[in-house]
Amino acid sequence: MGLLVARLSSSGEQVATVLQGIGEEQGRALRAQLDYGRDPREVAHVVALANRLYDIRARVESTSPEEARVITPGCPWSRNDWWGSQPCGCFSRYEVGLAAGLEPKVMLRYEKKRTRGDDRCVGVYSWREDRNQDAAE
Repeated sequence: MGLLVARLSSSGEQVATVLQGIGEEQGRALRAQLDYGRDPREVAHVVALANRLYDIRARVESTSPEEARVITPGCPWSRNDWWGSQPCGCFSRYEVGLAAGLEPKVMLRYEKKRTRGDDRCVGVYSWREDRNQDAAE
């Protein structure tokens, strides 16, 4: 993955943008091949599973049919001196991209982040406010 990111960002594109693009492509492929990621809960489950690739132990809590949370104690490297908001933000953009690729009408916001001083990270997946706009038009 590191080589792919290095090659794609060598044209001057920001690493965060490259990671978001990779996430979007993966999300679209998963949706097309598996027909999974149709609602916030399914999107959260995919993101939690993807986190395991980086040895991040995430769990999903469905808070309602409209919302789910991915909760992690933090990345394995989040307790290192060199880790901070910039690398965390880049990896967070991968999750944003994965969610958008799976279901563009699901949004991700971070309720808690270790880089903000919280004891864990909590990503909240919910429907975008404008999700029914297409149907109304």
